[in-house]
Amino acid sequence: MRLGEIARCGEVPHTPYYGTVDATPLWLILYAEYYSWTHDELIFNQLWENAIAAMEWIDRGLEEKGYLYYDCRSPGGLQNQGWKDSGDCIVNCQGQLV
Repeated sequence: MRLGEIARCGEVPHTPYYGTVDATPLWLILYAEYYSWTHDELIFNQLWENAIAAMEWIDRGLEEKGYLYYDCRSPGGLQNQGWKDSGDCIVNCQGQLV
């Protein structure tokens, strides 16, 4: 939940706010790692449809180069929607936005 500084300043669309492009791929990694460590077939099977939906969502957002594409659709949203949730968090080696 976003309850910190950017939420208090109104820089997120609403709280709680879960806007991050990397949560879905990270969940899939966790799902696979959990199964590889535990071999818990019950949880694996219970979440299988969710895993398929997550992979389909990722496939819809892939660019030709294989990167996950996202776009800011809200006037109050962030241009960079990754783990740091900062409009200027993804820069090249010259410090310019990418």
